[in-house]
Amino acid sequence: MPSGGARQQQPPPAQQPPQQQPQGAQASGQQAAAPAQAAAVCTVPAGMSEYGFRRVCGEGELKAEQLEQIKLGIIRFLSGSELADADKLCHLVVAAADTRFAVAEAADSELKKISRSLEWSCATLTQPLFLIFLGNLAAKQVCCNMLHYLGKL
Repeated sequence: MPSGGARQQQPPPAQQPPQQQPQGAQASGQQAAAPAQAAAVCTVPAGMSEYGFRRVCGEGELKAEQLEQIKLGIIRFLSGSELADADKLCHLVVAAADTRFAVAEAADSELKKISRSLEWSCATLTQPLFLIFLGNLAAKQVCCNMLHYLGKL
């Protein structure tokens, strides 16, 4: 080691030779597209097939703002549509639990509007909510469980 606190100079890093382009490849169009595609790859959420994920999301990944605008558009469609309030209920309950404030607020305000007109004691209204709550159980098993719970089995 040299004395006097002098630093040793390290040699500059070796430069890699430029890669040769295949004869069939176009100029820089294909090379520039490869890193962009690698950056757009995202993981498939648990419980969803890779095919289903690609079908829903398309080739590129949606930004959070784009997804928020799509969800708000769906809520506006449901709010202005002529669908029965009972048919809107599940969609609005799920949207009210969204992590984006604008989506949750829009769904919550629509839920407040329609909740007065719903018959909450009706099994046909609560069954879809019950299915969402239970998750991946078969519908027949859910019906049997509901009938057992209601004392009709």
